[in-house]
Amino acid sequence: MIPGIKIDAFSGIHELYRNILTTLRPTLTARELRERIQAFELASIDEKRRQTADLLNGLLAAHETAFLIDNGGMLTDSGALTEELDAVISKLSARPHPPAIIIAPRMTPMKLRRSQNDLAYVGVRALPYEATKRLLSRLTKDRDISLSNESLDSLIKLSDGHPFNVYRVVQEIVERGVDVFLASPSDFIDWKHRQSSEYLSKIELGDIDIKLLALLRTVPELDFSAIVAALEMDAQLISDALYRLANLHVIDGSGDRFQVSPAVLVAVERDRRVRISRDAEQNAMRSIAKSLSVRLEEGTASVALVDTAILASLDTNDEMSGFAAAFLLPSHYVWIAKRSYDQRAWERSIRYAKEGLKGSNRLSLEGVVAACRYICLPAARAGDVIAFDEGITKLKSLNGNDWVKSNIAFLEGFNARLKGRLPTAEKLFRDSYDFSPGNISAARELAAICLARDNLDEAEKFAREAFSHSQRNPYVVDILLAVLVKKHGRNAKRVTEINDMFDILSKIGEEGGKSFYTTRKAEFEHLWGNNKEALRLIDVAIKKTPTLFEPQRIYAEILLKDGNKLRASSVLDGMREMVGARDLEDSRTNYRSYLVTYAHYLIEIGEWDQAKKIYDDGAIFTEHERKAAIKEIEVTQSYSTKKS
Repeated sequence: MIPGIKIDAFSGIHELYRNILTTLRPTLTARELRERIQAFELASIDEKRRQTADLLNGLLAAHETAFLIDNGGMLTDSGALTEELDAVISKLSARPHPPAIIIAPRMTPMKLRRSQNDLAYVGVRALPYEATKRLLSRLTKDRDISLSNESLDSLIKLSDGHPFNVYRVVQEIVERGVDVFLASPSDFIDWKHRQSSEYLSKIELGDIDIKLLALLRTVPELDFSAIVAALEMDAQLISDALYRLANLHVIDGSGDRFQVSPAVLVAVERDRRVRISRDAEQNAMRSIAKSLSVRLEEGTASVALVDTAILASLDTNDEMSGFAAAFLLPSHYVWIAKRSYDQRAWERSIRYAKEGLKGSNRLSLEGVVAACRYICLPAARAGDVIAFDEGITKLKSLNGNDWVKSNIAFLEGFNARLKGRLPTAEKLFRDSYDFSPGNISAARELAAICLARDNLDEAEKFAREAFSHSQRNPYVVDILLAVLVKKHGRNAKRVTEINDMFDILSKIGEEGGKSFYTTRKAEFEHLWGNNKEALRLIDVAIKKTPTLFEPQRIYAEILLKDGNKLRASSVLDGMREMVGARDLEDSRTNYRSYLVTYAHYLIEIGEWDQAKKIYDDGAIFTEHERKAAIKEIEVTQSYSTKKS
């Protein structure tokens, strides 16, 4: 068995050394591990890198190698190897063969590859039809499986041309037979999309399942004893639940340790069913921290669970045991800050990220940037100007490469967007994208802003960029669809791509109580179809998501088109409260959209001068946008005067 070493997010040299050591030397006792780490801490940074590389070089004598698997900490946003991993690779030996094989979810761009020319980069891409046909034919022939041309064609389509899927298809037909598999390939399709929320939503989760997933979502991994102690439930019931979830590819097990499968981790985090109270979560973390600290000291728990013990202790704010404290790293605080941000606990995220920065000299560059992000992002959402400035100042003090500069511009753009300053936000997001081409987060933000500012060509460009990487993200699909509907005008109903996009959004846009599909469909009918149907759809959307701004905006526009000015005025009052509420995050993001809709209302009731004044705010509208809007109002006013 080739050992697999997962490189987690925020991994600096300390994390790399510990991870490689505990994976390659699983029989180390906790005391031996502590002694080696204490000696490691005394070494210079160059010596630390050499010692880390030597752990892998030690495999060469036994003619072995190791898989280094990216679990969020191997590549930067732009796709380059992180500084620490790059430095360790420079110290690896290559005889009789390299001691490490790197596996990452994406390929490093040509311009960001190592100049030493000591890595072989091999991309696993979807194959063209003929190549897929040759691979499938060879694999099935080796297993004495005969395929008709029709069956071969169907298998190729099911595989999507991806080698991983091809091998899975072959495994399926070996076990089930070709005709049986093709008659009902639903299990394979579910497997293919198991990392999506669509797959997870099909699984009926019981009470034990929910508690298990909520627990394993909070910490990296747990062993069976710790799970039983934390949940305070019958061990047999927990064992049965673990077995069932493992068979469904939701939980992965390694020996006696379990974690949420990386393929569905995001889906689990977003699934509204997977919820336990904060008190219940803290009690579970307290139990984990206490039991693991004792068992690690006794040598009855795997050293691989040291990180779990530390993170559980940090999450409860309880005093950490001396044993766990000996292994504490700044990156643990950054990890907890990320978890807090994902849970929308803004103050906790800021607090933990600040603690992590206190040890910034022991963080990798990626760790420092991540800590600053988990200060700035929640600070922007919470309106904490002091914390945001602190995080940005720390980032600007770094000896920044283009990736750091991209992060600075993105965070400042994010802050400007939340304040409703879209022209400023767009410039900053463009800077972020230029510093780090292919930055999908910046592309997504630019698509939304360009759409809001009616720059449809640019909106489409960035929306397609984001969609090429996130074809199951309802937010991204919704933006691209909105752009296409507006660009194609009255021909939109006959555009195949738009109909296909609506089909996708109908499947992914209504999960978990969302209303992407009904909202966008309502706007589509309002603009180019049946206003009565638009009213029906938007009523459904508002009932599903009454606190969202976009359905209310579209509702107001539909009412104005229907001539119901009194009702439109009432909806606008509600929109005004939404964009002015201080206790609602992102409220000012929609301020511009509110002003534009309000201007439409003023035009409908003949308040021409008031409508023009709407566009006087220079922080919201550029001078060019102001002049274009006023010209359009004057044209409408002139037409109205002639008509009367």
